[in-house]
Amino acid sequence: MEMIKYYAKEVVKNKDGHKYWEASNSQLAGYVYDEVKQSVPEAKYYNFEGLQIITTNDKQEQSLLSTLEVMEDLCNERIIQIHRLRDQIYGGDADV
Repeated sequence: MEMIKYYAKEVVKNKDGHKYWEASNSQLAGYVYDEVKQSVPEAKYYNFEGLQIITTNDKQEQSLLSTLEVMEDLCNERIIQIHRLRDQIYGGDADV
């Protein structure tokens, strides 16, 4: 319980900043979110690929969106590489 209050206090302390809070423990994050929501009603909770995220303002939302954009770009690059390899396999051109 002490750890939950500590993290909630950190989130509330940084509620006007750019950095969102993240954790990889869904149970802990849920408790922290419940605690934060009491002080910061505009707080939002997201769960993505085992990562839990709490935002408390638009700046943090924009920062999170920017991070997701980078992740999407990395995934798209990987997909392009997969397509190139597939084309090599089907086309028979191993020197590409």
